[in-house]
Amino acid sequence: MASDLNQDCRLVAKFTAPGSAPVLAAVAALVLVAVSCTERPVGAPRPIKRDTTADTISQAEVGDLGPFDVADGGVADADWLAGAEATGPEVTAVDEQGSDLDATVVSDAQDADAVSDALLPAGDAALCATNTDCPPTSPCDNASCIGGLCSHAANASVCNDGDACTIDSCNLAAGCLHTPSADPLCGVVPLPYATTLACNDADLGLWQRSGADLAAGAVRWNFDATPWLPGAFSPACSLNVNNGKDLTCGPGQTALKATADSPWFNAEKIPGKPIGAYFKTAGSLDKGQTASVLARTTTSDWTLVGTVAPTMAWQDKMFASSAWPGHKFQLRFQLDGPCGTSTEAGWFVDNISVQVHPCALGGGCPSDTECNVATTGSVICEMCKTGFHLAPAAFGPACVGDDECATPGICGPHASCMFNPGTNICMCNFGYAQTPAKTCIWVDGCAGGFKCNFYQACVSTTSGSSCKPCPDGYGGPGCTYVMGSKEYPAAQCSQLQYVFPSIADGIYWLVYKDLPLAQYYCDMKNGGWTLVFSNDFEDKKLSGWSQGGISTCASLGSILGGFDLLGPGVATSKIGAAPGHAQYKLIADVIYFGPWNGEKVVLSANGKEIWSQAMVASAGVSASGCGSASFADSKVSMAVTVDDLQYAGPIEVEATSTLASGSKASFGLDNVKLWSR
Repeated sequence: MASDLNQDCRLVAKFTAPGSAPVLAAVAALVLVAVSCTERPVGAPRPIKRDTTADTISQAEVGDLGPFDVADGGVADADWLAGAEATGPEVTAVDEQGSDLDATVVSDAQDADAVSDALLPAGDAALCATNTDCPPTSPCDNASCIGGLCSHAANASVCNDGDACTIDSCNLAAGCLHTPSADPLCGVVPLPYATTLACNDADLGLWQRSGADLAAGAVRWNFDATPWLPGAFSPACSLNVNNGKDLTCGPGQTALKATADSPWFNAEKIPGKPIGAYFKTAGSLDKGQTASVLARTTTSDWTLVGTVAPTMAWQDKMFASSAWPGHKFQLRFQLDGPCGTSTEAGWFVDNISVQVHPCALGGGCPSDTECNVATTGSVICEMCKTGFHLAPAAFGPACVGDDECATPGICGPHASCMFNPGTNICMCNFGYAQTPAKTCIWVDGCAGGFKCNFYQACVSTTSGSSCKPCPDGYGGPGCTYVMGSKEYPAAQCSQLQYVFPSIADGIYWLVYKDLPLAQYYCDMKNGGWTLVFSNDFEDKKLSGWSQGGISTCASLGSILGGFDLLGPGVATSKIGAAPGHAQYKLIADVIYFGPWNGEKVVLSANGKEIWSQAMVASAGVSASGCGSASFADSKVSMAVTVDDLQYAGPIEVEATSTLASGSKASFGLDNVKLWSR
């Protein structure tokens, strides 16, 4: 035996004892079977051995041969020390060191080397040789064999559920625990939203991805660049689904259903305007997998938005919906189907943005053109609609209605042409009626029963008889109706002012195309303007404005908006049913409250900005009581006239601001009037 080794020897014996009484003075019928020795390095600790098998009265176990002390390399069993095996004889043991020779049988109390079970590790630690001898107690138990004993440790890293709004932990008895975050805004982002999906982006933690519990090599969503794609738009990082190389399933995965859910997008303050989701896509699918985009709101379940057929070259993709505005909503990128066998890369998504659909705001296109959006998000202005042509206008090129009335004889004899962009109207002269062929024929002559009202005189001509024009303020057959009355409404105030230049300001009945017959106030002295709506908010009602609330502010009286009502990210709008018109005019008082520092209030009509003004607040005290105690209120009276050129249709006025989120500034509106003509 080499000098640097010691021997560990174990006495292996089989014995019997006559009768059932303890034999302490001598050992009867002892048959020594073997002495087993093993070599170990000098100074190495003896392995600790534990008796784990139940004892019987008739036969002692090898581990119960005696109270082996530490020097013997053994540990006495708890049942031996308790005297449970008194029926079996002790066997004389020989200490290798020779320091405690058991020449005679002694009790545990007399054996200085006897060790109780109390020195063994606490709990249910078991003996082991390798890690496979230590089965885990739960999926997050990092069980291993350390120093011949099983060790159990919680491993919370395997409990990541991919949800940034849960706190993940491991309990050895219960397994993975996922406690919801106490932050009510966790996972919610405002619009517009854009991300390049760079691997160090902070908001990647708001994405929820399935498959966190799958083994390495499984197909799942990742934020990385594995593998790179030919011509990849962002080779440094992207949102992608594969197993690092292809779509072949990994351990424990029999089919593909991988989902990546975006943060919640807050579109509660942008109702009525369609929202578009834009992204780049690339990759390749195999064996019938389906790449889908789904969406849900806080009040609806997941619904399919559309499918994607990725190619190895990056492409732009866009989905839009009018169901998302007014809600918090979430997008899901989903790949499902059978496992793949191809070496293609999988599905890659990059450069995601979510914003109000540009055409919902007019897109900056001229009036009476078609607005479309490319998959890249850029606006495409189509050609002018039928009946219009492109011409210079006050706010840049615009589609102007073709004036067919400029063509002589366009309406034929006995008729006059009324200019209406896109579709001109021919009106028969008094005394004539329009036929189905839209020609005007004489109805009757003065002698033949064609009667004129007492306001008129009947005039005979070579083509028949007619009545002289009606005096100011009268119209209709025989001038029996006051023009602008319910019985004989005009199309617009400007028409009344044109026909009867001396007509007074007042309320008249108007009707135009699909708009219902209604009364409007007409400003005749200033050119025949029709009042579409007027709000001074003194009745403390919103009067059709979408949001903002009413504030009562000392010298200002009641206004729309004010502190914490119209502020960062808030827009309010109202739609006015305007009769036929070629222009509109907006007048309003805009009031600024609080710490304005160059931000603007912006007024738009039908999605086009028509007025804005930046404001820098001055130190002082709010005179209205509706603003800040540290800043003076500011009021700006604005008025702007716009060539509409659409001529007919509703006008939507919207007020918003460029205030950044968190600003304490706000604004209000008062004395708002919208005119058209």
